[in-house]
Amino acid sequence: MTYTKHIGRNIHEQRKHASLTQTELAQKIGGSQRAVSKLESGAVDPKVAHLILIADACACSIADLLHGVTARAVRTAIQHRQPSPGDTVPNPAKRKATRTTPKPAPKASGRSPKRSNSRSATQTAANN
Repeated sequence: MTYTKHIGRNIHEQRKHASLTQTELAQKIGGSQRAVSKLESGAVDPKVAHLILIADACACSIADLLHGVTARAVRTAIQHRQPSPGDTVPNPAKRKATRTTPKPAPKASGRSPKRSNSRSATQTAANN
């Protein structure tokens, strides 16, 4: 099945779920019944603007039109999911304490700091 036919089938399902006829959907989106029929059959690629209007008319999301019942089922399952007995819920009180003070500076090695190869302006002026 081509992706266009897949989207068409999803449009059909969402239209039926909203209890709309092709003619009623066409009136809501400002098109014709024939255009809705072509979209549902997969004869034409739907434009994004049409998907937005159809989603609004059918009270669904564009994801529902693109991915079908799967998108709605996943979203519903996530919203209504009850934790299983084996699920662990993070407890902020049991988190490991993190260090809030900065780490101490490394100890000096006892050697003098490395000199730079470039001369400062005062050294250059003194030597000239």
